[in-house]
Amino acid sequence: YAVALAEIFKFPIVRICAPALTWGLGKELTHWVDPIIDTTLKVICILLVWWIEKIRSALYSGVRGGQLFAQALITWADENGWMNKVPDFIAKKPFNADESYLDEAVGYTVAAIGFYWQGSPPFFLPLP
Repeated sequence: YAVALAEIFKFPIVRICAPALTWGLGKELTHWVDPIIDTTLKVICILLVWWIEKIRSALYSGVRGGQLFAQALITWADENGWMNKVPDFIAKKPFNADESYLDEAVGYTVAAIGFYWQGSPPFFLPLP
């Protein structure tokens, strides 16, 4: 996607930046104007697409992890008899995940926490 984006933006960027770059490099280095603009544009597009992919991956892993956590938590609570103590307006007895929003509420809450944890500080590992 990055190279395709670079090709789309190349013509207008060359029209805008080439005169100033040609003037700055001088007549003997004019043949380098197009490769400089092309390479710079591709690097910027690659970094942009990479950053977007990090966000997408963090969102997916947060939602998937939250879903797995909620399913496991509710199964564990049901095996220990804790789901019988939950009021009926939260989860009807016997608990059925297809008829309740409890697993979604827990899962999306954990997903939001997971996405926040992965995204702050901006996608850096919390290691020394």
